[in-house]
Amino acid sequence: MAKASQIPDGFTPVPSPVQRLDTLIRRAVTEQQLLGQVSGTALSLLVGLGPAGERRHWSRAFVEITNLLEEARQQAASTIEGFDDSPHARTFDEILKVFQAVNLDTGWNSYASQLNHLANIALPFVVHATDGFDTPPVIQTDLLRDLRKELDSLLQKF
Repeated sequence: MAKASQIPDGFTPVPSPVQRLDTLIRRAVTEQQLLGQVSGTALSLLVGLGPAGERRHWSRAFVEITNLLEEARQQAASTIEGFDDSPHARTFDEILKVFQAVNLDTGWNSYASQLNHLANIALPFVVHATDGFDTPPVIQTDLLRDLRKELDSLLQKF
């Protein structure tokens, strides 16, 4: 992911699904506030659903993460030649295995330790293969804020 100094003032980066997954998984294994939580709370905090301690947010957070995992896998499959038999595909398989085993009522530490190698070694190779080292595309921050407000307004009508 691009460093903040590479993003022009007044712009917000728009990372690819693989870049977003990389950032999310790295946070999942390094943020101390997550490591002492039950998995449901940790996942809610990870995706920004609150209050994180409310069980109704746990399943939604899990679905958001697994949807991002699938979206990232699709991006990688469409970008990397010979993806199906590659170590990159196995990286996604291993991440999925961890999330398939998640019990939302047990501690996040055990899952974080399983994801650690994938977050720090395997997944960065996938990011490099799909996105290279380029700065992600950017959007004007004000435009993005206005778009979010319009979307929130539209969603409130339903």
